[in-house]
Amino acid sequence: MDTEQGYIVGEIKAIFFENASNFYKVMLISVNESNLPQKHDEIVVTGSFGQITEDTAYRFFGEVVEHPRYGVQFQATSYQQEKPTSKNGLIAFLSGERFPGIGKRTAEKIVETFGEEAVDVILDDPEALKSISGMTPKKREMMRDVLMQTQGTEKILIALGNYGFSNNQAANIFHFYRTETLTVLNENPYRLLEDIEGIGFKKADQLAE
Repeated sequence: MDTEQGYIVGEIKAIFFENASNFYKVMLISVNESNLPQKHDEIVVTGSFGQITEDTAYRFFGEVVEHPRYGVQFQATSYQQEKPTSKNGLIAFLSGERFPGIGKRTAEKIVETFGEEAVDVILDDPEALKSISGMTPKKREMMRDVLMQTQGTEKILIALGNYGFSNNQAANIFHFYRTETLTVLNENPYRLLEDIEGIGFKKADQLAE
């Protein structure tokens, strides 16, 4: 990420508006940290966001804009969930209520095996959790699904944006392929020609290259 880019870190206090077809949302954020010239305790953030939950800390990148009707807003171009920054924090996160049946001991094994990049390892490799003793297939699937819902969606949407897709195109692609989106783009982008309306051969060819 560009360190000069404006950012805010904070929790979602309310979602005022959301469009399920293209992920566009208008949200009120309680600001914990920012590099903006003006201090804000709360600010309205707009943009396209995947699965996002209230009272969870996120880092939003973008710029402050003055809306003629609604006043000062932060227009986010990308975002990420704030990850625990220590091994203890990561263990507490992975053994928390979001992951029923994953106790502290199992979370410790995961962090000991994968380190502080455990979340990225699990998201990037569907087979990673097989190396953790005592985790049933059901628990492995549950953990990856929860992580994909909370962190994987934004990774996919950001990747699609980087490939040059508009918000609406990215939403259509994600709705169709879900967690398989990046696999399809990497292995056979020509599938988009058949599956997604409005994607031309030229775009698929660029992706293949």
